[in-house]
Amino acid sequence: MIQRVATAEPDPASNGHVQPAPKVQETETSNPQDEHSLDRAARIREQDQADKEPAAKTEEAKEADAQRVKLVGRLGRTPTVRMTSSGKLVGKFPLAVHLENGETEWHDILSFGDRAATLQKRAEADELVKGREVEVVGYVHEREYKARSGETKVAREINSVAVKRR
Repeated sequence: MIQRVATAEPDPASNGHVQPAPKVQETETSNPQDEHSLDRAARIREQDQADKEPAAKTEEAKEADAQRVKLVGRLGRTPTVRMTSSGKLVGKFPLAVHLENGETEWHDILSFGDRAATLQKRAEADELVKGREVEVVGYVHEREYKARSGETKVAREINSVAVKRR
């Protein structure tokens, strides 16, 4: 929101220093021709932003935005890379995140495609080895699978966007 302020005039009692002007309350105008150009620009900008946003953002999209994580921890194993039957590369490694209360939380980190190829090159160059501290930025993904006992379990994995050395 843009608010108009009055112009500042030098105060003779303050030896020429300019005193901040008091803010003027924004007024509602019923006639658009009487509307100040800054107010009109702000109103148009707000309308444009409202038009650009999708009318109803899906719950899945909102949930995906909220699930982005940034983790700092140590590699539990040197990353491994495998090829799927469809020909895509998948990189995987466990990450140990040490919490403030002294506990350790383990996360499975996955990389796909070009990111997995980069992960493989970095692992081969001994840049990413077991015990190295890294920062992982990615998205939480949960999938269900059948355990050997037959029960359905949920695996929580992080699909990495970036893996940085620290």
